[in-house]
Amino acid sequence: MIVTYWLAAAIALLVLAGAFIRAKRDARGSSREVENGSAAHSEPSAQQTSSSGRMAPLFDGQPESVSMRGQPLVLIVDDGNALRGLMAEMLQEEGYQVLQASSGSEAIAKWLSEKPDCVLLDIRLPDRSGIDVLREIRATNNLTPVALMTAFADADMMTEASRLGFHCLLDKPFDLLHVKQAVRDMAGGVQHREIG
Repeated sequence: MIVTYWLAAAIALLVLAGAFIRAKRDARGSSREVENGSAAHSEPSAQQTSSSGRMAPLFDGQPESVSMRGQPLVLIVDDGNALRGLMAEMLQEEGYQVLQASSGSEAIAKWLSEKPDCVLLDIRLPDRSGIDVLREIRATNNLTPVALMTAFADADMMTEASRLGFHCLLDKPFDLLHVKQAVRDMAGGVQHREIG
Protein backbone atom coordinates (compact mmCIF):
# COMPACT_ATOMS: atom_id res chain seq x y z
CA MET A 1 0.00 0.00 0.00
CA ILE A 2 2.79 2.43 0.94
CA VAL A 3 4.81 1.45 -2.14
CA THR A 4 1.77 2.08 -4.34
CA TYR A 5 1.32 5.53 -2.80
CA TRP A 6 4.98 6.46 -3.38
CA LEU A 7 4.89 5.11 -6.91
CA ALA A 8 1.78 7.18 -7.68
CA ALA A 9 3.41 10.25 -6.16
CA ALA A 10 6.57 9.73 -8.23
CA ILE A 11 4.56 9.36 -11.44
CA ALA A 12 2.58 12.51 -10.60
CA LEU A 13 5.84 14.42 -10.13
CA LEU A 14 7.15 13.15 -13.47
CA VAL A 15 3.97 14.26 -15.21
CA LEU A 16 4.13 17.71 -13.58
CA ALA A 17 7.81 18.09 -14.47
CA GLY A 18 7.03 17.13 -18.06
CA ALA A 19 4.23 19.68 -18.23
CA PHE A 20 6.57 22.33 -16.84
CA ILE A 21 9.26 21.54 -19.41
CA ARG A 22 6.72 21.61 -22.26
CA ALA A 23 5.32 24.96 -21.07
CA LYS A 24 8.83 26.41 -20.77
CA ARG A 25 9.76 25.17 -24.25
CA ASP A 26 6.52 26.52 -25.73
CA ALA A 27 7.11 29.91 -24.09
CA ARG A 28 10.64 30.08 -25.49
CA GLY A 29 9.40 29.07 -28.93
CA SER A 30 6.74 31.79 -28.87
CA SER A 31 9.24 34.46 -27.84
CA ARG A 32 11.66 33.39 -30.61
CA GLU A 33 8.89 33.58 -33.19
CA VAL A 34 8.03 37.10 -32.06
CA GLU A 35 11.69 38.22 -31.98
CA ASN A 36 12.76 36.59 -35.25
CA GLY A 37 9.47 36.61 -37.11
CA SER A 38 10.11 32.98 -38.01
CA ALA A 39 9.45 29.44 -36.80
CA ALA A 40 10.91 28.54 -33.41
CA HIS A 41 13.04 25.69 -34.67
CA SER A 42 14.24 27.08 -37.99
CA GLU A 43 17.64 28.11 -36.61
CA PRO A 44 19.56 26.96 -33.54
CA SER A 45 19.69 29.47 -30.73
CA ALA A 46 22.91 31.27 -29.85
CA GLN A 47 23.05 29.30 -26.63
CA GLN A 48 22.88 25.99 -28.51
CA THR A 49 25.50 27.07 -31.02
CA SER A 50 27.89 28.37 -28.38
CA SER A 51 27.52 25.31 -26.17
CA SER A 52 28.30 22.96 -29.05
CA GLY A 53 31.26 25.13 -29.99
CA ARG A 54 32.75 24.78 -26.50
CA MET A 55 32.44 20.99 -26.40
CA ALA A 56 35.96 19.83 -27.25
CA PRO A 57 36.49 16.08 -27.11
CA LEU A 58 39.24 14.81 -24.82
CA PHE A 59 39.74 11.65 -26.86
CA ASP A 60 40.42 10.82 -30.49
CA GLY A 61 37.48 9.31 -32.29
CA GLN A 62 34.67 11.77 -31.55
CA PRO A 63 32.01 10.66 -34.02
CA GLU A 64 32.03 12.83 -37.14
CA SER A 65 28.26 12.73 -37.10
CA VAL A 66 28.18 15.35 -34.32
CA SER A 67 29.58 18.01 -36.62
CA MET A 68 27.36 16.88 -39.49
CA ARG A 69 24.18 17.07 -37.38
CA GLY A 70 25.09 20.25 -35.53
CA GLN A 71 23.95 18.87 -32.17
CA PRO A 72 24.75 15.53 -30.54
CA LEU A 73 22.23 12.75 -31.03
CA VAL A 74 21.32 10.94 -27.79
CA LEU A 75 19.69 7.50 -27.72
CA ILE A 76 17.56 6.94 -24.58
CA VAL A 77 16.80 3.28 -23.90
CA ASP A 78 14.30 2.64 -21.09
CA ASP A 79 11.08 0.64 -20.94
CA GLY A 80 9.49 3.23 -18.62
CA ASN A 81 7.54 5.49 -20.98
CA ALA A 82 7.07 8.36 -18.52
CA LEU A 83 10.72 8.55 -17.45
CA ARG A 84 12.03 8.09 -21.00
CA GLY A 85 9.71 10.82 -22.28
CA LEU A 86 10.69 13.19 -19.50
CA MET A 87 14.40 12.68 -20.15
CA ALA A 88 13.83 13.20 -23.88
CA GLU A 89 11.97 16.48 -23.33
CA MET A 90 14.61 17.76 -20.94
CA LEU A 91 17.45 16.94 -23.36
CA GLN A 92 15.60 18.45 -26.33
CA GLU A 93 15.13 21.59 -24.24
CA GLU A 94 18.92 21.63 -23.84
CA GLY A 95 19.34 21.48 -27.63
CA TYR A 96 20.14 17.79 -28.10
CA GLN A 97 18.58 15.61 -30.76
CA VAL A 98 16.94 12.56 -29.15
CA LEU A 99 16.03 9.04 -30.20
CA GLN A 100 13.95 6.80 -27.91
CA ALA A 101 13.76 3.03 -27.58
CA SER A 102 11.71 0.95 -25.15
CA SER A 103 13.40 -2.42 -25.71
CA GLY A 104 16.82 -3.86 -26.42
CA SER A 105 15.89 -4.91 -29.95
CA GLU A 106 14.56 -1.45 -30.79
CA ALA A 107 17.70 0.12 -29.28
CA ILE A 108 20.02 -2.00 -31.39
CA ALA A 109 18.03 -1.25 -34.56
CA LYS A 110 18.15 2.50 -33.87
CA TRP A 111 21.82 2.25 -32.93
CA LEU A 112 22.69 0.58 -36.24
CA SER A 113 20.59 2.92 -38.40
CA GLU A 114 21.25 6.27 -36.68
CA LYS A 115 24.67 5.94 -34.97
CA PRO A 116 23.91 8.18 -31.97
CA ASP A 117 26.73 10.11 -30.32
CA CYS A 118 25.93 8.90 -26.80
CA VAL A 119 23.52 6.50 -25.11
CA LEU A 120 21.50 6.44 -21.89
CA LEU A 121 20.87 2.72 -21.35
CA ASP A 122 18.69 0.99 -18.76
CA ILE A 123 20.20 -2.30 -17.62
CA ARG A 124 16.85 -4.08 -17.22
CA LEU A 125 14.82 -4.21 -20.43
CA PRO A 126 11.84 -6.42 -21.33
CA ASP A 127 13.45 -8.46 -24.13
CA ARG A 128 17.15 -8.54 -23.23
CA SER A 129 19.53 -6.99 -20.75
CA GLY A 130 21.10 -3.61 -21.24
CA ILE A 131 24.45 -5.39 -20.95
CA ASP A 132 23.58 -7.33 -24.14
CA VAL A 133 22.79 -4.01 -25.85
CA LEU A 134 26.08 -2.55 -24.58
CA ARG A 135 27.90 -5.60 -25.96
CA GLU A 136 26.32 -4.96 -29.41
CA ILE A 137 27.30 -1.29 -29.28
CA ARG A 138 30.88 -2.15 -28.38
CA ALA A 139 31.01 -4.70 -31.21
CA THR A 140 30.34 -1.93 -33.75
CA ASN A 141 31.99 1.12 -32.13
CA ASN A 142 34.18 1.08 -29.02
CA LEU A 143 34.27 4.87 -28.63
CA THR A 144 30.64 5.84 -28.14
CA PRO A 145 29.99 6.81 -24.51
CA VAL A 146 27.21 4.91 -22.72
CA ALA A 147 25.68 5.83 -19.35
CA LEU A 148 23.99 2.92 -17.61
CA MET A 149 20.80 3.42 -15.60
CA THR A 150 19.48 0.98 -13.03
CA ALA A 151 17.63 0.52 -9.79
CA PHE A 152 19.04 -2.99 -9.38
CA ALA A 153 22.83 -3.13 -9.74
CA ASP A 154 23.85 -6.80 -9.88
CA ALA A 155 27.55 -7.56 -9.19
CA ASP A 156 27.94 -9.88 -12.20
CA MET A 157 26.25 -7.40 -14.53
CA MET A 158 28.43 -4.56 -13.29
CA THR A 159 31.58 -6.65 -13.74
CA GLU A 160 30.62 -7.35 -17.35
CA ALA A 161 29.67 -3.69 -17.90
CA SER A 162 33.07 -2.62 -16.57
CA ARG A 163 34.79 -5.06 -18.89
CA LEU A 164 32.85 -3.65 -21.88
CA GLY A 165 33.32 -0.05 -20.73
CA PHE A 166 30.74 2.55 -19.78
CA HIS A 167 30.82 6.25 -18.95
CA CYS A 168 28.90 6.34 -15.68
CA LEU A 169 26.18 4.63 -13.65
CA LEU A 170 22.99 6.52 -12.84
CA ASP A 171 21.23 4.85 -9.89
CA LYS A 172 17.43 5.05 -10.06
CA PRO A 173 15.69 7.00 -8.80
CA PHE A 174 18.02 9.75 -9.99
CA ASP A 175 17.90 13.51 -10.21
CA LEU A 176 17.32 14.61 -13.80
CA LEU A 177 20.15 17.12 -13.36
CA HIS A 178 22.49 14.12 -13.09
CA VAL A 179 21.19 12.86 -16.44
CA LYS A 180 21.78 16.29 -17.97
CA GLN A 181 25.33 16.38 -16.58
CA ALA A 182 26.09 12.85 -17.81
CA VAL A 183 24.94 13.70 -21.35
CA ARG A 184 26.85 16.99 -21.29
CA ASP A 185 30.01 15.11 -20.26
CA MET A 186 29.51 12.36 -22.83
CA ALA A 187 28.79 14.80 -25.66
CA GLY A 188 31.79 16.88 -24.65
CA GLY A 189 34.17 13.93 -24.55
CA VAL A 190 34.77 13.74 -20.79
CA GLN A 191 36.16 10.25 -20.26
CA HIS A 192 34.56 9.06 -16.98
CA ARG A 193 33.10 10.83 -14.03
CA GLU A 194 31.20 10.04 -10.88
CA ILE A 195 27.67 11.41 -11.27
CA GLY A 196 25.59 12.18 -8.18
